[in-house]
Amino acid sequence: MEIWQQFIATSTLPKFANILLLFLIAWIFHRLARRIAGLMLGINQVSLSLRRTREGDEETRTASDNLARQEQRHRARVKEQLKRLVKSEAMLKRWTELHDLLPAELKSPTRLRQERLQTLQVLIASAITILAFALAIVISLHNFAPTDTVVTMLGLFTTAVAFAGRTFVGDYLAGLSIIFQDRFNVGEKLLVKAQMELIEGVVEQTSLNATWLRAPTGEMVVIPNGELRFICNYSRGLYSAANITLKVAATDLHQTVPLLKNLAAEAALLLPDLKEPWQVISEAGTMGEKVELTLVARAHFGRAADLRPQIIALVQERFELANIALVD
Repeated sequence: MEIWQQFIATSTLPKFANILLLFLIAWIFHRLARRIAGLMLGINQVSLSLRRTREGDEETRTASDNLARQEQRHRARVKEQLKRLVKSEAMLKRWTELHDLLPAELKSPTRLRQERLQTLQVLIASAITILAFALAIVISLHNFAPTDTVVTMLGLFTTAVAFAGRTFVGDYLAGLSIIFQDRFNVGEKLLVKAQMELIEGVVEQTSLNATWLRAPTGEMVVIPNGELRFICNYSRGLYSAANITLKVAATDLHQTVPLLKNLAAEAALLLPDLKEPWQVISEAGTMGEKVELTLVARAHFGRAADLRPQIIALVQERFELANIALVD
């Protein structure tokens, strides 16, 4: 009996119990990572709203009573959101001080879009999980070896991993860059170049090491973040091209060009999706029995498909009134 008690006292069972406890805590952080990330982003958004409200007070002192009442209602909504996210003014003050210390890349001057919040929440949750398990491993090693030995082992292990798994490490570093740079969000349509191939799809999920794209044909494409070097984001832009090509007889050219130029300014008022008056150009620059003209039109972003038939119908109507016929 005494031998068994001595074995229990001097064995590594307590150390293994500590290790199990550490990994249990890491697992709990993993399960709560999404909620923690959501809480962090929520407090950030509310603090930005509160700050914008305070700045707005100084800019709207001379505004009308109606604007003042709207500002008061907005402040009340912000405070109500704040009560649900933080329980004390001291906690909000500490968070604001920490927010001021963040680099500019992590600060958002405006409220984030829902897609951006969802993307950041997934990435921050992944970072929390990796950090929790990494700390559990380091502390577990410290139970069996001195600090100097642990540091040396970590240095050798890090060097070996960086050399042998540089592609794997590069994927995670690229994932971290997505947090700092707003390249794309969940739900946006991308065209990426990976492994010398062009892949098009909608972002359905992203993590620190990979991004999931849903191709137009339905299949799922998983791309390591390290391969996302060339990205064309179809979901962002200042305008969408809605060019229209017309073919008219050369004998009607002297009447067609002035008509289209005068109609451009009128179309900008008649068609809400048209961003500005179109331009009339000839891309081919050749003359013959028929001439090909192009209406270079800019639609509000994402509205080109709806604008093109409206332009065609308007031009066709004015051509009929002017007795101008289109040719093949």
